[in-house]
Amino acid sequence: MTNNDVPATGRAGASCARASRTDRRRAIPLSMGAGLAALLLSAPLARAEPVPRPRTDYALSGRVAADKVVVSIVSVGPRLRVDVGVAGKGSVTGFLDRGSSKILLTADMKAVRGNAIEVELPMDYLFLDFPEEAERLKRDRVADEVCDVWRTNTSSGTVDACITPDGIVLRAQTYLRDQPQTLFEALTVTRGPQQPGAVELPSNVKLRRIPKGLDGLLGLDAMLPNLTR
Repeated sequence: MTNNDVPATGRAGASCARASRTDRRRAIPLSMGAGLAALLLSAPLARAEPVPRPRTDYALSGRVAADKVVVSIVSVGPRLRVDVGVAGKGSVTGFLDRGSSKILLTADMKAVRGNAIEVELPMDYLFLDFPEEAERLKRDRVADEVCDVWRTNTSSGTVDACITPDGIVLRAQTYLRDQPQTLFEALTVTRGPQQPGAVELPSNVKLRRIPKGLDGLLGLDAMLPNLTR
């Protein structure tokens, strides 16, 4: 019997069977797509929010993970001074304007004595000029104060900062092989008026701007101690 001899009912049945198999094959990816869409809709999306900015002048002291390194900070308006002291090696002082992503460094070192060198703010010190927007993770407590943990991702890694409602960073952490590493943690915080001159570059210090990229080649970015070791 040829195909032309197949009864019409048989041909119709075969066509229906093929159509049913095709519909089932089409239905599989459609159902998978619907499931994936439902999963994406149900998963919480990271959302950047405005990070609190300092609403008051303050001074604080803190510790870091690196041995024998102490940090003190004075903040007046948008300007900030940080002193990083290493036992037996003296200290480095940095001046910065928030939002500039740069820091002016002075130190009692022969190569820079009497000068302030402008370098890009290292990632270890990102907490001094934390981004204006970040992802809020959770609430925590540092130095007997309540603060919210905010996360930002940079090309060099992730930084979490615990920031008070009035904009003071009390702790900063990064991650090494998925393990948290403390960059800075405040021990004492004093809110209130500070001496404006404390955050100004001394008049007898000359500002030296190094072309972008040369600060690393000259080793000037290493003036600030690494805070994680």
